[in-house]
Amino acid sequence: MQRDAREPEYRAEVPVAKLKGGSETWYVVQGYRRGKRGSLVPDEPKMARSYEDCQKLAARISTTRPAVIAFSRQGDATTGDFDDPVVIATYGEVPDLG
Repeated sequence: MQRDAREPEYRAEVPVAKLKGGSETWYVVQGYRRGKRGSLVPDEPKMARSYEDCQKLAARISTTRPAVIAFSRQGDATTGDFDDPVVIATYGEVPDLG
């Protein structure tokens, strides 16, 4: 049975290694719209306050966008040292983060 494109594909958040110093977790929702030739074009990313808010924001945005990804990143903004993103939920056919 194929999954409805509007239903989220949830992924468990895996533990992220702690960084020394001023490590923080950033929750981000990235929506995509269709460009003139049908390709996905990224919207301005939106920040969320928590894991749960990130899920809710992604679900809300998915009602008006063909693709949405919610993810978190842990790192230190002052040094620019960040771990790889951890996907929280996806809606539609989201491009790779890498």
